[in-house]
Amino acid sequence: MTAKTSERKRNAFLEAFARTGNQTLAVERAGLSRSTIRNLRRSDAGFDSRFRSAAAQAAERLAAFKCNRPPEGWKRSGGAELAVQRAGRRVSRVVRRPGASWTPRAEERFLGKLRQCGNARLACREAGMTLSSYEAHWRRWPDFRRRVEAARAFARLRIKAMVEAQREAPWEPDWDAIDALPRPGIAEAIRIVRRARRR
Repeated sequence: MTAKTSERKRNAFLEAFARTGNQTLAVERAGLSRSTIRNLRRSDAGFDSRFRSAAAQAAERLAAFKCNRPPEGWKRSGGAELAVQRAGRRVSRVVRRPGASWTPRAEERFLGKLRQCGNARLACREAGMTLSSYEAHWRRWPDFRRRVEAARAFARLRIKAMVEAQREAPWEPDWDAIDALPRPGIAEAIRIVRRARRR
């Protein structure tokens, strides 16, 4: 079975593995299976050497990443977004991030809201993430920290500009909108008066 595996497929697997550090994603991209790769490594010392070299390349390349954005050409796989995973002492690798995870798109939603309000809790809610996961993500990725600081600085400037504009042009009620509000009927007016008297 392994002898029939074409050199083109082997090379496609090794190239994908060197970029992602993830065997599952690499075998899917090459159209192979994990058992085929396992058998190739056992039966072909040359392939095993190239496999180890690809694993070392992936570890070195992904360890140097300052953000969780996957390499070019690896945005989605199997209907899920991809992101670089860095967890403790484990080797960094590209993984699927289904559901509520810190994907590049979740980061953009978070940062967009943070630029508006400067509030991390509200921004987490907008991105569908928890505050504790934000703090862990912030510690893990230097580029994310830099972008958060830039978003907070922008929010401070925006809020300051809004306050200054408010000082220069005091708020005036929109009397037309107030007049357009529905008026309470007689029964509702009597209830309001009674409630006020009880207080």
